[in-house]
Amino acid sequence: MICKSCGSITVRIEVVDGVEHCSKCSGIKESGGAKTDGILTRNSFRVRRESIKREGDFIPPHKYSKESRKVEVNPDFKKRYPDQAKKYKGEK
Repeated sequence: MICKSCGSITVRIEVVDGVEHCSKCSGIKESGGAKTDGILTRNSFRVRRESIKREGDFIPPHKYSKESRKVEVNPDFKKRYPDQAKKYKGEK
């Protein structure tokens, strides 16, 4: 991983006040605490950032309405992709 503060390559990133720091720029001992071996893990900050950035990719275009007992265009999908919602049945 690359430290955003100093730009050095490191295997451990510590978050202090919402800013990522490595052992060189924050004074943290490299031997202390939990480490990663440079591999992507589920707790990796990059993976978290990417999942937040792309969370809208998993919004389905249709939603079942229990009141009308029909499939309708999902309002969250319509809000996120207004130009694409017109391609789906029921949207004008």
